[in-house]
Formats: sequence, structure tokens, C-alpha cells
Amino acid sequence: MSKFRVINRTTRQEHIFNSEEIKRFFTKNLMSDYAISSIKYEEQKKYSLLADIIVGIASVILIVWITNLVVS
Repeated sequence: MSKFRVINRTTRQEHIFNSEEIKRFFTKNLMSDYAISSIKYEEQKKYSLLADIIVGIASVILIVWITNLVVS
């Protein structure tokens, strides 16, 4: 379930809601009065780091392979 940070634009009061709570909150309040951003879970951050490492390794392998093709 996603979490969202909701900040009132005038008072700067901050709330953290899940998807069900945010739906209820905005039935009573105007969405234009608030700034909304999503919050990443720690688990998603770990998967993002793992994906970055895999892409980095694949990039290095591709560069080395292309360099070997050009040199030979």
C-alpha cells in the first residue's frame, strides 16, 4: 500500500496518509490547497539500489565488449 505526504500550502502542516485515508481526506478538503508527494518504502529503495547495480554492471560489460570489438 502506498503512503503519501500531504502538506497544506498555507499553514505548512504535514500529514502522512495511506491510499484509503487520502481518498477520505480529499472528499472533505480541496486538493488545490495541498501539495502531495508519494513516499518510497525502504523495501522499494533496496530494489532500486539493486536495479542500479545491475544496470551499472551491464553497462561496464557492454563497454568492454564493444571496446574489444573495435580494437580487434
